[in-house]
Amino acid sequence: MNVYVETNFLLELALEQEQGESCQDLIRLASGGLIRVRCDCSRASSRN
Repeated sequence: MNVYVETNFLLELALEQEQGESCQDLIRLASGGLIRVRCDCSRASSRN
């Protein structure tokens, strides 16, 4: 399963912000091969 994340995903992880634990959960699932994390950068740039 592909899980698309936005650029804030990396900020949440790096800065240990509010949703950081949920981001860590996604990383653990990806490490186990259950999901693939994809950056949906095109959505972020199309909002401007």
